Amino acid sequence: MRLERFIYYLDRHLKIDADSHGPMAYEMIAAICGDSAVKWREAVETAISALHSRALFCDSVLEAIRRRRVFAAADRPIDAHSHDSHLAKN
Repeated sequence: MRLERFIYYLDRHLKIDADSHGPMAYEMIAAICGDSAVKWREAVETAISALHSRALFCDSVLEAIRRRRVFAAADRPIDAHSHDSHLAKN
């Protein structure tokens, strides 16, 4: 159930970003940067850094989910008929 909530959160977050937050953020940045090439370059560099940090965060979340699944599988009794039984052995 928690994973479904998290997926819902991510889907909702992406929709809000695309529909309203993205355009509002661009307007704000345009107002701050104006005609300054230096400010626009700094804004782009900062955006790239933020995206990189977000990707690292998402990778960490994915790794935590994978670890949890492996630990959960290791706690289950091994069932020779189960397709997941190989997880308990790894």
